[in-house]
Amino acid sequence: MADLHRESLSKLTVAALKDELSARNLPTSGLKDDLIERLREALEREQSCGGISDNVGETNEQSKKAAEEKQKEESALEDKVTQLLSFMTEMKAGKVEMKTEMKAGQVEMKAGQAEMKSEMKEINNAVKVANAKVEEFEGRLEEMEKKFEKLKQEMEVQVTEESRESYETPQEFGLAAANQSQNARYMPVVNRPCMKLLPYDGQTSWQVYKTQFAIVAEANGWDPITKARQLASSLRAEAADILRTIPDNEQLNFDALSSALELRFGEKCLKDYSRLQLNTRQQKPNETLQELATDIEKLSHLAFSDCPTEVRETLAVQYFVDGVRDVEIQKALRMAETKDLKSALVYAIKFEAAQQASRRDRHFIRGAEVKRDEDPLLKVMTQLLEEFRGMKQRSGEETGKFKRNNARCWKCGAEGHLQRQCQARQDQRPRSLSRNNTQENGSGGLAGRRLPENEKPHFEVLQISSSSENGLVTNFLRCA
Repeated sequence: MADLHRESLSKLTVAALKDELSARNLPTSGLKDDLIERLREALEREQSCGGISDNVGETNEQSKKAAEEKQKEESALEDKVTQLLSFMTEMKAGKVEMKTEMKAGQVEMKAGQAEMKSEMKEINNAVKVANAKVEEFEGRLEEMEKKFEKLKQEMEVQVTEESRESYETPQEFGLAAANQSQNARYMPVVNRPCMKLLPYDGQTSWQVYKTQFAIVAEANGWDPITKARQLASSLRAEAADILRTIPDNEQLNFDALSSALELRFGEKCLKDYSRLQLNTRQQKPNETLQELATDIEKLSHLAFSDCPTEVRETLAVQYFVDGVRDVEIQKALRMAETKDLKSALVYAIKFEAAQQASRRDRHFIRGAEVKRDEDPLLKVMTQLLEEFRGMKQRSGEETGKFKRNNARCWKCGAEGHLQRQCQARQDQRPRSLSRNNTQENGSGGLAGRRLPENEKPHFEVLQISSSSENGLVTNFLRCA
């Protein structure tokens, strides 16, 4: 019976066996023999329980269904295989076409390589021809140099013979030749300058002139002695007075000459002076903003040459804002918070232009006035009356200038009024106050004190007279 079950179960597929095992809640892992053995044991257990016949029938039906599904899968697999074969045939055809195209490309590449090789050969031939011409030119140049050396030697021999003939004895000729060679050893080789050097009078920056001098000296190829001669000959005015302080043996020493000029006109000596100028620098009445900014930039470079660029720019902007004369422009610059001097100058120029434009846009309207015929005498009298009022007002202002703010009464000793305005009686004045006033005045009393000139009473009189010849005559009298 067990063999019968084994033969019937061996006909089932692995999938059917797994389905049967999963239906019985048994493990489905392992080989087919393991699955058959596991299912057989389960069937035997079921048969022992009395239901083996029914399960076998169901197993046959399931095996038939599994066989049908297997046939369907095999047919689908055959379709896929046919599709794969057709795709492989297409790929083979594409490979053939690609091979033909690659062969054609290789042919073209070979043709291009052949053309390139021919061009390279032509280039190599041209280079060889050029090298041959260069070698030929170098050979000619060497021949010319040899001829020049030979000609130079012949000329030296000829000059030597002529100079030897000019001396009476060979000893004199040898001594002169030795002196000439010794002098030529210590004489500097002066190159003819190809760039002009500007004079220096001490009014401009020595650092700028020193830079220009270095550029010209390098371009002309001057040695130290030539530089010293050129620098000494270019000094003018106050700068030329430096030559008096340099010893005679240091006149041709470029370092000594430049050190003396640096000490007199260098930036180290001008640093403190430039800072003082920056602190007191203000815009002049006819000075533009550009001129003020240029001067402040120059002074800041001299005063703060050791500081970083950002710090120097910040200080220059601050001094520029403080030096602007117009209060409105200065206020606008403080509110703008500019970072460098150029931006501050541009902002100030724009603000100034806007101010001028707004001032030009203001149009004043004249009022209509009706002229009437007036009496000349009345007009003159009106003018005189206005002049009299003006003089009276001016005299009152002059008198008011000399009035004391802390006026003290000489009668009662109180402040705030004078003696003529005092309303207190003589017998009601306190003795203590009188004693204190006496001590404050520093004398035994107030008797004999004179009024100051500005408190003396005065009066003014305007005298107007008329005559038939000259018209009206006015006299202004002031009496004290």
